[in-house]
Amino acid sequence: MTLQQLRYVVEIEKTGSITKSAANLFMSQPNLSSSLKELETEIGITVFNRTAKGVEVTEDGLEFLSYAKSIISQIDRLEFIFKDQKRKTATLNVACTRSSYVVRILCDYYNQLPADLSVNLKLSELTSLKAMEAVADGQADLGRISFDEINYKSYERFARKNRLIMELLWKVDTYVLMSSNHPLAKHSMITMEMLNQYTRVVYSDLEIDIIPIEENHRRIAVSDRGTMMDVLSSCQDSYLWTISTHPHILKAHDLVAIPCEGAPAILEAVVYSKNRAITKEMQWFLEKLRSTQYDEYFRIQESFRPDTVL
Repeated sequence: MTLQQLRYVVEIEKTGSITKSAANLFMSQPNLSSSLKELETEIGITVFNRTAKGVEVTEDGLEFLSYAKSIISQIDRLEFIFKDQKRKTATLNVACTRSSYVVRILCDYYNQLPADLSVNLKLSELTSLKAMEAVADGQADLGRISFDEINYKSYERFARKNRLIMELLWKVDTYVLMSSNHPLAKHSMITMEMLNQYTRVVYSDLEIDIIPIEENHRRIAVSDRGTMMDVLSSCQDSYLWTISTHPHILKAHDLVAIPCEGAPAILEAVVYSKNRAITKEMQWFLEKLRSTQYDEYFRIQESFRPDTVL
């Protein structure tokens, strides 16, 4: 088995076609088919079933590909870090649900790095499932996710199937984020019913909605956090459900976060792969995630107890 063969099978999975993969890899289709057959013979499993429409990954193939992607990711990382021995580089790739707190942690990490150190940091704001997929595929080192208790088992099954460690961090109350000029902004506590006449801001890629669809279907869908902040500030009868907005962000955009009676609690977790070593950058970030305390002005945070959802 060679690294090149691992890259071949990952490409075939991506395209779903040996012919397309051969073209992308600048090699002949017979040579790619032969290499795949040699690999399958060596490891003793069938990675792909051949069909009239192309190829389909087998159950054994799914497990094999998860390892292959992890190996390729780590090799690529090694090549990047050590191809120039004279240069030291701080590298970290984090995938997370949209969170001003995670952005703050990444900035804190950057600010404590030496000025002469090469830096390669990346933060991708994704849905929880997409963040977990990024870690499973080796596209991210760490993932920070959030979900409600009802869907805990679904995320736990995904983590187990993809050899991810899902470390539960906190159980956090959800709050309502709105402009300080919103008609409800002066209330110390609001109810679900009070929100019915107002416009809810949601992310357009929302996988699972923690709040049942309201009778009043007034919605504005956005795709990124910057746009969301602008909408909340400019559309002063709009609101958004939130779990973690940093106080500096609240002040910068003239927003408030108000508790809502009966609002659901959300679980937060960090995920990382069982198939790779923890780097010093990952360890630093993990410790910061574990120790983060949300501002009590707008957030009640509890230490997570697994027995609450297991």
